[in-house]
Amino acid sequence: MEKQTLWSRTALLTTGVGPLPAAVFSVLQEFSDLQGVVYSQKARRVSRLGRIRAYGAWATGQITTTAVLNTLFNCRVRPSVLQKKEIDFCFWQRRKDETAVRNWLQTRQVEAVFVCSFQHILRPSFFAEFPYCLNVHPAWLPDYRGPEPILWELLEGEQQPGVTLHKVDAGIDTGDIICQTRIKRPGLPLAWLVERRLAQAFRPLLQETLRQIAGGTVSSRPQTGGFYRPAATLENRR
Repeated sequence: MEKQTLWSRTALLTTGVGPLPAAVFSVLQEFSDLQGVVYSQKARRVSRLGRIRAYGAWATGQITTTAVLNTLFNCRVRPSVLQKKEIDFCFWQRRKDETAVRNWLQTRQVEAVFVCSFQHILRPSFFAEFPYCLNVHPAWLPDYRGPEPILWELLEGEQQPGVTLHKVDAGIDTGDIICQTRIKRPGLPLAWLVERRLAQAFRPLLQETLRQIAGGTVSSRPQTGGFYRPAATLENRR
């Protein structure tokens, strides 16, 4: 697949942390005209002790292990790396930053906005301004909508976790599906290992979607059924 045939102007909205954001960034950089990265930032609201109380030992261990492995394997899209590659970036910290970010992307004539591990809910006033606004959801939709789907998959013994690329709409993870695939659950039930496998499986799907965007041949199908799952806290798991 030749890059020169895939010159869609793209942008990535992300925290920049994890195997999936790293993979999406890599593919966008290689197979599109990546115009910039928007980082979501929010202040920590819960202490470590508060997290243990809210999530319990198992989920807290998963979250901590994920953070450690992301650091060890450098699963981060760092601003310093973007500076070296001369890729623009900005930060979305508060709700009121939406207008500035939207204008920032429009100035760069972005055609396709990809969202992967982002901490802000996009409103129609934002996503309606772009020909494509697509979310990378680390689960099989319409099952496992919500913010922590991999934890829920592990809790419920899902043997074939999935990843879905779908259109952003006014709901949460409810938009029309562009593509999706499943993987085999790792023998060691770690959320980070699941995400890494999902990232590997998703790369060719994203490449094909970029080809379709460039050629104007993107198709989708609506979701039917499914339900939303909130954060995997002890209270929500009861």
